[in-house]
Amino acid sequence: MLNGIQVPAPARIRLTTEKGSVLIELVFSVVLLTVFFFAIAGTISLVRDYVYLHRIAREAAREAVLTGDTAAGYMKAEDLAKMYFPRTYGRVTVSLSRQDGYRQHSVTATASYPHVALYAPFIGPWEVNFTTDATFGWWDFSTVYE
Repeated sequence: MLNGIQVPAPARIRLTTEKGSVLIELVFSVVLLTVFFFAIAGTISLVRDYVYLHRIAREAAREAVLTGDTAAGYMKAEDLAKMYFPRTYGRVTVSLSRQDGYRQHSVTATASYPHVALYAPFIGPWEVNFTTDATFGWWDFSTVYE
């Protein structure tokens, strides 16, 4: 009899032998959910850093072509790197190459950044090197510019 209810003999045996199974299932569920959470957080961090890096390259190319000076593009890239990667902005590298033609000007910015995983202290060194290109063009149709 279990709490005033008559339980058949095979069910009594099963209840007494499976006492700790709920705790084991709970532990496995918590471990599985923790691994899933870290996988989602790591993926979000990867995507965010790639979007930030592409934004840095795009804005650096835009600034350089609109001002006509690659130094302005480098300054813009450094400012954005400090904003998006405050602790590791020194690891962002940007190179600008300018192409000038007859009334056509463009700057291509190449940016790279070694992304380190959020949980690297727990699993050891793990890096993904991001590299992105952005080209910003300017076509001048006025007769005064050149």
